[in-house]
Amino acid sequence: MSAYFDFVKSTSEYCDEFSSNYVKFYEIWSYREGEFSNPKYREGYKTVANILNKTAASGEKVIDVGCGVRVWSTLLVGKGVCVTSVDNLLSMLQRLAVRTKKFGAESKISPVSSDGFQLPV
Repeated sequence: MSAYFDFVKSTSEYCDEFSSNYVKFYEIWSYREGEFSNPKYREGYKTVANILNKTAASGEKVIDVGCGVRVWSTLLVGKGVCVTSVDNLLSMLQRLAVRTKKFGAESKISPVSSDGFQLPV
């Protein structure tokens, strides 16, 4: 069990340190700058987006574990899906609540602070 807690702690520390840059990361991505101008990267994103668009239907409830900046959560909300966005970092959820508001998705996305191994009931 100690290895589990060590893993969660080290992952949390890494993500917490990187979280302030995470929004910038996706802003750069959205402007297709740097490595994100690579067509292969864009194709990978489109593939995931297409899969989500094909499998999720309006009115469904979905959990996005490790939601980060909620790229996939907001995509799903655009299809009428209600999403529970789970991330281990409360700071990430707080910082990225702005993104939820920007997309007008406050009523469709429920943030939950938890790691993906021990989800609340």
